Amino acid sequence: MMSCQFVTPALRAIRTIYSNFRNRATKYVLRREPKASGAVHLGKSPLVSRGPFKPRPVDVDGISVYLNKEVDPATVAADGKHGAAAYYVLRVKLSVISGQGLTVIPKPDTRGIPGHSVIPEIHPAQDENKIKEWAAKLSLSIEEKDVWDGALGKWLGE
Repeated sequence: MMSCQFVTPALRAIRTIYSNFRNRATKYVLRREPKASGAVHLGKSPLVSRGPFKPRPVDVDGISVYLNKEVDPATVAADGKHGAAAYYVLRVKLSVISGQGLTVIPKPDTRGIPGHSVIPEIHPAQDENKIKEWAAKLSLSIEEKDVWDGALGKWLGE
């Protein structure tokens, strides 16, 4: 059994890291989605399908998102394989994410894009029904003003 002298400093360190992360002015995360996926349905309801929030086989640590206070949507779109014009960037409130019992954990990107993070609960080994539930709620939270069009270089609905 570990003694309190080791546990207490470790808990303080974790609490400090968590507090620093929470106290940033970050209110949103950004998620890149290829236009070719057909997940964004302009002028229709729901505007966004669940697809952008479903994990791919490579998402073993969770789906990737970017902290909006660390990086702008143009940079997120431009980092895609096919150039900025081929992508939408979706903006999701952190309060919606945390309201689903999900977390956002910083995970530096090997390419050096600032603000890279993951939602670790949404990964390929997770229960499919849970993923569908979370994906539906996250996608329903997105309005037109929360969709960045990489080709236009602006938020739709502005």
